[in-house]
Amino acid sequence: MSWQELPVPASSLGNNADQVGLFHYDVQSSKWTWSPEIFEMHGRKPGEVEPTTDLLRRHRHPDDPSHLADVIVAAKAPFSSQHRILAKDGRTVSIVVVGEPDRGENREVRTVHGYFINLTSSKAAEAEERDGLADEAAGIRFAMASRAPIEQAKGMIMLAYGCNAADAFQVLIDASQQSNTKLQALATSLVAEMETGVAQPESARTNLEAALLRLGRRAG
Repeated sequence: MSWQELPVPASSLGNNADQVGLFHYDVQSSKWTWSPEIFEMHGRKPGEVEPTTDLLRRHRHPDDPSHLADVIVAAKAPFSSQHRILAKDGRTVSIVVVGEPDRGENREVRTVHGYFINLTSSKAAEAEERDGLADEAAGIRFAMASRAPIEQAKGMIMLAYGCNAADAFQVLIDASQQSNTKLQALATSLVAEMETGVAQPESARTNLEAALLRLGRRAG
């Protein structure tokens, strides 16, 4: 059973808890991977439907001038963009999407990955009320504050398993779904667990030291 097929309690849908979801788009296969939070923003359960470009377009708010799907699919450089989702239950969900493309050896874009930030979540809504303006900058600040522990957790998984960023992303998603824990909360807990002051296995340290030495020589 894949992470997309695992059930999510109905009580978690429509919850206005802070939501930061991760996405990954494979350009060659046109395949999307969403964390559970992005399904929730669309008013859906993980596994209810396969994430696709067409699905994103169907959830576009009719008053939005641009298509979120087109912004992501056509990305050639890091970007941020504010949009509205028309959720399955009729709710309007304001989001900011922050993403960046990864390029292959031929410099062509292979994947695009990043974050959906729910601006209707409690902290973001409070910030908007204080500022009197629901703007893109507020969403980006919120995203950056949420991003750090997720990126740290991905780096730890990459080092431990010798995998790439996409695979580390999948490990985090699996753990988040199986434990029914928000990604940010899970990542923060993982980083805290590893900040114990206990040295990691010799093999991990050796690989890291070798990489640092190699990169240092290259820079020199």
